[in-house]
Amino acid sequence: MVVGEGWTGQDWPSVELDAVRRLRVLAAAGGHAMFAEGTFSASFDEVWSVASDLEGELPGFIAGLREFSLGPPVPGSDRRSGVATSVIGHRERFEVVLRPGWCLMQSKAVVGGMAAVAEEDGVRFALFGGLRLPGVRPVRSAMRRSSALKGRHLLGKLEARVAAKAAGAGGS
Repeated sequence: MVVGEGWTGQDWPSVELDAVRRLRVLAAAGGHAMFAEGTFSASFDEVWSVASDLEGELPGFIAGLREFSLGPPVPGSDRRSGVATSVIGHRERFEVVLRPGWCLMQSKAVVGGMAAVAEEDGVRFALFGGLRLPGVRPVRSAMRRSSALKGRHLLGKLEARVAAKAAGAGGS
C-alpha cells in the first residue's frame, strides 16, 4: 500500500494519553531538563488541592520564588494569567492553563507543568520545568543529572505537604 492510500482522516490510528503521559511527551518534545514522576498513596483530591494551589503552595516548592499570583479565569476557559515574583523582586508574567489534574505555565523565559492521575493505589503525579531562552538547549544535557535530583526533591516536598495538610484536616 502506498502511504496515505486508502487512509482517510477517520482511519488514522489514535491513542488516548492520560494527563501524566501527555506531560511526559510535552516535556520530552521540548527537551526540558527537569521531569519527575512518582506515585502518592493519597487521594486525587488531597494531592491536587496542594499541587494546584499555585498562590499558597508554589512559593514553598520553588526556590527563589517569593510569590505567585493568579488573575481571574478567562471567561469560558481554563486559562489565566499569573505573575511570579522572585525573592529579589524580579517579576515574570505567565500564561496558565489550570484544570483538575493538569497545569501548564509558561512565560517568555520559563515553562513548567504538573499532571495527576488517580490510580487504584493512589495518584500518579508528574512535573516538569525548564528554560525557554535562546541558546539554552546545549546546556540542558549537562543539567539533566542535577535536574533529576531537583525533580525528586520537589516530589518529596509535595508528598510532605499533602501528608501535612491531610493530618491537619484530620485533626480539625
